[in-house]
Amino acid sequence: MRSMSSAALLIWGALALPTLAFAASPPSASQRQPVRGALLLVEQPFFDAGRVQQGDRVKHTFVVKNAGQGILTIKRAKGS
Repeated sequence: MRSMSSAALLIWGALALPTLAFAASPPSASQRQPVRGALLLVEQPFFDAGRVQQGDRVKHTFVVKNAGQGILTIKRAKGS
């Protein structure tokens, strides 16, 4: 029974994940409509530093852009 549920989960993942990935992808620049307010755009929202030894420093810069027409105010930012 266990191998059957694993197979069903594997099949579901193979069918559903490409659909979810397509649905979650942001529209391209030519598809986006102009935004009257501020629109925060981060071209690379995730960064994987890989394996890091304790005490080592990791530095990465996230490029943030206001793609809207309004003023973008960032009141608080926190790293994880």
